[in-house]
Amino acid sequence: YDGTALTYRELNETSNQLAHYLLSRYDIEPDVLVGIELERNEWMVISILAIIKAGGAYVPIDPNYPLARKEFIKQDSGILFCLNIDTLLDFKKEWKDCVKSNPPAPINADNLVYCIYTSGSTGNPKAVTIEHKQLSSYVMFNKEYFFKSIENSMHTNWYAVTNYTFDISVFEILGSLAMGFTINLNPIGNTEYLLSSIAANPHGVLQITPSYFEELILDEKAKTILPSLGVLLIGGEAMGEKVFSFIKDYLPQNTVFNVYGPTEATIWSTAFLLTGAKKVLLGKPLGNESIYILNHDLNLVPIGSIGEICIGGVGLARGYLNRPDLTREKFIENPFKAGERIYRTGDLGRLREDG
Repeated sequence: YDGTALTYRELNETSNQLAHYLLSRYDIEPDVLVGIELERNEWMVISILAIIKAGGAYVPIDPNYPLARKEFIKQDSGILFCLNIDTLLDFKKEWKDCVKSNPPAPINADNLVYCIYTSGSTGNPKAVTIEHKQLSSYVMFNKEYFFKSIENSMHTNWYAVTNYTFDISVFEILGSLAMGFTINLNPIGNTEYLLSSIAANPHGVLQITPSYFEELILDEKAKTILPSLGVLLIGGEAMGEKVFSFIKDYLPQNTVFNVYGPTEATIWSTAFLLTGAKKVLLGKPLGNESIYILNHDLNLVPIGSIGEICIGGVGLARGYLNRPDLTREKFIENPFKAGERIYRTGDLGRLREDG
């Protein structure tokens, strides 16, 4: 980020030191929520890792949010404390004295790893709680599917462009680290910086929303730079014809996926390979995920008929924080598999004959 580069050893040791520092001052235990309110730089990544290494789960808060929204998140989540610039300034005074070894965090797969507040476009935002098992399942079962075209992950840059308050940023940060990639932190919304990053480090990974991609391709240089991408994941919104036409015209040889999935089902739930495609589809379920198209009575609709997209599998969140009624309404018992749940997305779709 901005001329600063850290090796995996430096990142691990520094985040360990910060984790030990936090543990010496706060009673961090499994499932304890810790706020993080930092500007976008290498310390944001170090701090996310430190909170997880200390055994807690992180709650990202954008420093640029309105004060009322920040206060709501802090009060609603009941965070133990908020890791901010003041925390880091105090830590840096004692940095060199902190232990570099991995802290003995007593966490397991059922403990929380992060809690992300959705946009709250219809009232106050709601918090989605994700456990380690959901994130681990997502990364481990999908890395080969998305990235098998990339030969050497140790030299693969991931151009991270997503605000850490959105769950797809987790794939960029924790997912890329789990796969041995290099995180190239890009400033939010700076298309010129992003194109320069891709040009300097070709054959990497970009995950982006269609609306941001539309901004990116307004720059004429995009036509010559973006074909050097290794993998493009594009999702989070409906894809318009302008974006799809650019992909068909300028990225015919690239590995490009249209991806779909709500925060409640951990990052992405379906993917469709756009390379050579005639139209944009949501594709098929990703590893350890399942999709059902149901009617109002929660019965499967016939192939080709419209119904509600419901998601099952390991990726489903624990639920909504402090919202048991909403959790019961949206995360319901799977009518087809006893002891499992499905998430009602509220989105409509249809199953094609080819699956």
